[in-house]
Amino acid sequence: MENKMVIEKYIQSKVTSEIEDNCLKETQDFLKLLSGRWTINILYILNKKSIKRFGELKKEIPGITSVMLSSTLRKLEKFDVISRKQFNSIPPQVEYFLTKKGKKLIFIFYEIDTWLGKIWNI
Repeated sequence: MENKMVIEKYIQSKVTSEIEDNCLKETQDFLKLLSGRWTINILYILNKKSIKRFGELKKEIPGITSVMLSSTLRKLEKFDVISRKQFNSIPPQVEYFLTKKGKKLIFIFYEIDTWLGKIWNI
């Protein structure tokens, strides 16, 4: 009976540890994405004008390559920060916009900005 309880505790702690590790990894992956060179610029532009086409985004971000823009947009879409709407037209038309999670993230950025202003008088 005692061995069974020890085994159950071990299994429970192992499962809890794996869940915590997965959550930590997802958080680290998300923060790594946010710290990317172009991510904040993309989010700022999409917040300023709610819907943007790929070419419009590329024009508004000097120096970004099409490959990097596409990669960053895909990663933001993976985390449900932005959404992509594709139209069946010739030439293909794709629009990007912030999701509800993306809009909440923008709100968090404003809160961080306010906090920084209070703490460091920025």
